[in-house]
Amino acid sequence: MYRVGLEGILDFRKRGDQLILTPQAPAAWREYAIEYRHGRSRYRITLRNETGAAWGATAVTVDGVVVPTGDIPLVDAGKRHEAEVRAVRG
Repeated sequence: MYRVGLEGILDFRKRGDQLILTPQAPAAWREYAIEYRHGRSRYRITLRNETGAAWGATAVTVDGVVVPTGDIPLVDAGKRHEAEVRAVRG
């Protein structure tokens, strides 16, 4: 059931060493978070939609660094990472 939620609501897919998120949650969901483990590393992924914009374009940061591709790079280094995905008005 967890996988169904991740794939259906977040459109969350792992491709190689990247997490690809295309959120599909209702615009009324202003913020929610998930924990994801990749090997020995843990990722806390927070999705924010302060404006209630329809999900589509997103801005992604990992550990405070902007990720231009919008995908979350996965590294098995035994560390904890903070990722943020924000809805961006198109």
